[in-house]
Formats: sequence, C-alpha cells, structure tokens
Amino acid sequence: RRIAVVHWSSRLNTAQSDANARLIAAAPELLGMLNRVLDFYDALPTEHAPGEVELLDSITALIAKATGVHPHE
Repeated sequence: RRIAVVHWSSRLNTAQSDANARLIAAAPELLGMLNRVLDFYDALPTEHAPGEVELLDSITALIAKATGVHPHE
C-alpha cells in the first residue's frame, strides 16, 4: 500500500531532503516504539505521576496523528 509520494528536485535543499527521507524511513519503527512505551506503562500496577500522565497523553495523540485512529472514537 502506498504511504507517501515524495517529489524530488535538484533545486531542493539536499540536506533537508535527506533528513526527510531518513524520518520517513524510521517512522514505522518510531511508531512501534511509541506503542511499546504505552504498553509498558499500561502494564505497571501503580498510578502514574502527573508528568507521566501528560507524557502518555502526548504519546497517544502522536499515535493517533500517525495512524488516523483516535482511541476515544
């Protein structure tokens, strides 16, 4: 399945294009790691500290942004 179409031109900033390509290549692994972090915290038997709650909410929002799946829909 096609995920993205990237247009390249020699007029583009090569460093920026290379950085974008690396980010796109790493995206599936980054998403997987975010899911692992959520699973890890969900498995903990204690309540989360306020800073952890904000972190986990941010991770959940990033996963939703990347997948288009919002947990409360």
